Amino acid sequence: MKVLLITYEFTHAPFSGNGMLSRSLAKSLLSLGASLRVICCRPAPTLAGLAGDNHLAEPEVARPDIELWTIQLQEAAGWKRLDDASAYKDFWAGAGGMGAAVARFAPEAVVAVDWTGAGAWRALRESGVADSKLCYLNFRVYASGMAESRGGWFDRMEAAALEQAQLVLALSPADQKSLAALQRRSSPPTATLPPVRVLMPPLRADVAALALASGSGAAAAAASAALPPALAAALALPGARRRFVTCGVRLSSEKEPMRFVAFAEYAEEAKTRLRAACEAAAALSGDAVVLSDFIGPPALAAVFAATALNFHPCRYDAYGMSVVEAAAFGAPSVVNGGAKVGAAQLLPADEGASFEARFDGAADEAVSAEVLALLGDQARLASVGSAARERALGWDESAYGAALHGHLVQLSEGATTDAGDGR
Repeated sequence: MKVLLITYEFTHAPFSGNGMLSRSLAKSLLSLGASLRVICCRPAPTLAGLAGDNHLAEPEVARPDIELWTIQLQEAAGWKRLDDASAYKDFWAGAGGMGAAVARFAPEAVVAVDWTGAGAWRALRESGVADSKLCYLNFRVYASGMAESRGGWFDRMEAAALEQAQLVLALSPADQKSLAALQRRSSPPTATLPPVRVLMPPLRADVAALALASGSGAAAAAASAALPPALAAALALPGARRRFVTCGVRLSSEKEPMRFVAFAEYAEEAKTRLRAACEAAAALSGDAVVLSDFIGPPALAAVFAATALNFHPCRYDAYGMSVVEAAAFGAPSVVNGGAKVGAAQLLPADEGASFEARFDGAADEAVSAEVLALLGDQARLASVGSAARERALGWDESAYGAALHGHLVQLSEGATTDAGDGR
């Protein structure tokens, strides 16, 4: 099957979950024998940051049939943004000039990631490229949690993406509901609307492999060699193996990292109570280890293997892959309740695979006290962590790829109305 993937962020200096998930879905399709062409951005070398490139090649994928059609961004265009301050206009303009290559490839299906990818597909169509079946892969409903004055712009971008699509895949039931509602608001009453389904992201293969090898001597040695000095020092302190309360999110407003900072401040003030409640937290005596740079999978594995509880601070998250990555190493997460975090679909609190707290409208002190109380029950932490690990390892790139490939085959054959949701 010939697939055109259009994604702003791919394997050139990836900086967010969008790049990681785009890479995973490409790998999954290649493993199933798909022929893949990818339109993506490459940042200016001075802006690439510490992540570096992470391209797909042998032996990770055997004889991959993939070409990257790259749009080179200038330094002034910036990087590491996915919102209206990104270089989306440069992306669209560059994609619009690739019509001849797309026409020669003649894709059977087009996958556009987020409103940026859908806008690039629109630019290609306006350049004269023949229409193809479009799967709009929404990685985030950007207006969620925003004031209407700002969110309205993103609604218009996503409505334009929905208008082009013959199939829409969301990451969570909450996003599925939001997109379906946006479809209805922005379409004529008599319009035939494409289905909006849910397809959860998979656990990355490299993280899954480290999780499965967790505890082995070789894995420990690899992790130790990759550790930042501050983390290595913290892990060398005496005490229980699981000693961290971890927060692994980007420093961006929508991830709300200051809620975790508020918890850390609360815990510092309640240090005596913290020590009494949780031996695992006592080893650090309220101190913090801040890792502000990109860390690779081995170091990430070391962090989550030593995590007693992962605190996911945002009120809304389309998915929250760090929640699943922590789970793979047996570290349970506390997330906002009410189906606001997509990963809770895979790790439901009511089935003992995560913890829920209500962040909406709650004072930071109340949330912090609730999280602190969880640390006092180590048996429950271990039980939830074990259930979370089993579920996280059960939804991998192979399972995800088979589900996505099935959706695309049905899309290319014009049979999108009868298939169920993916998972």
